[in-house]
Amino acid sequence: MADHYWKSMWDPSDAEWSSLAQRRKDLQRMYDNSQVALVDNSNRLEYYIGLQDDVEEQLQVCPTSTVLHLEQETLRRKITATEKKIDFYRKRGDRARKILQDRYGSPTNNERSEEP
Repeated sequence: MADHYWKSMWDPSDAEWSSLAQRRKDLQRMYDNSQVALVDNSNRLEYYIGLQDDVEEQLQVCPTSTVLHLEQETLRRKITATEKKIDFYRKRGDRARKILQDRYGSPTNNERSEEP
């Protein structure tokens, strides 16, 4: 059980990364949480792209629909925001993985499970 919780988009400073690195468990949790968020946001991005395709098909049938144009703009903003989140979580996960490997010289849980 976690003794504290982090904000979902928490971007630790260098000092906070050093503090996280003091306990392998915290660093591993940061890596795992970043991977989960990365998968969640990737799935969300696919969903938004599917919705955008549907809206574009509907716009071909009714190109003057203001509601559809507003929906299209909303989906574009959501797609852009989700792409930024994916990039953020990828970078945070990579940094946590790198610190885990440098400091503890061992792979993350996911890499260990793939070994024979």
